[in-house]
Amino acid sequence: MVLDFLDAEPPPALKKAVEARLARFDQHKGTLLDHLRKYKRDPKLQPRDADEWWPQLTRLAQLYFLQQVMTPPSERAARLRKLAGVLQRARVLAKKAAEDDLGCDYLLSVLFRGVLPRDPGGMLIPGQDGSFRAEYFPHLKQIVANLEFYRAAVLRAADDVPIVDRKPAILPLEYISILAHVFRTSTGREPGSGRGPFTRFLMKFRAALDPSYKRGDDYVDASLIEAVKSVRRKGRL
Repeated sequence: MVLDFLDAEPPPALKKAVEARLARFDQHKGTLLDHLRKYKRDPKLQPRDADEWWPQLTRLAQLYFLQQVMTPPSERAARLRKLAGVLQRARVLAKKAAEDDLGCDYLLSVLFRGVLPRDPGGMLIPGQDGSFRAEYFPHLKQIVANLEFYRAAVLRAADDVPIVDRKPAILPLEYISILAHVFRTSTGREPGSGRGPFTRFLMKFRAALDPSYKRGDDYVDASLIEAVKSVRRKGRL
C-alpha cells in the first residue's frame, strides 16, 4: 500500500517497514467486518459498503505504524537543535571572515598572480579617500544571511516536533473518535462506554495493529474503557 496520506514521500526503509505491517493488518479485515455486521441494528438494512470505511481504518493503521518505526520525537528534536548549533557556528565564522581585513600584500599578490586558482576572485573596493581595500570573498555576507535563515528554520522545526509517547498503552483518543464514527455508520448503533460491542471493536482493531495485544474472548481492557469515557467526556465520541 502507498503512504498517500503523507505530504512527503517517506524514506525507502521506513516505507518498506510500514507497508510490511500494513500487509499483516489487512489480514484482519474479515474479522473487523464480521464484528460490525454482527452488531448491525437492523439486519434488513444493507450493510454499509466496506470500501467506505476500510480506507479510514487503513489510514489509522498507517499513521500508527509510522509512529512506531520513526525516530522518537525527542531524538528528532535533539538532532535538529544540534544541526542548528552547527549552522550557528558556521554563521559566526563566515561573518567574522566577511568582516576581516583581507587587503594585505600577501593576499593581493596571490590574487593577481593566480597562485590559488581554485579560490574565488577578489575585488578591489575604492574608498572615499581614494584608497582601495580588497574584498576576497564578496559573497560571504550572503552566505551569512542564508545560514541564519536555515538555522531559524531548523529551530522552528525542532519546536514543532510533538513530544509524545512513542508506544502509548492505549489507543490515542483521536483514533477512538474516528473508530466511533466507523462503528456508528456501519452498525447504526451509538458507541457505548462500557464492555459492549464498541469496546470489543476497539480491542479487535488494537489486536490488528499489535498481535501481542490479542487476548481471550472474556478479556476486557479496562484502560481502553477509561479512554472511551475520556473521549465521551470531551464530547468527541
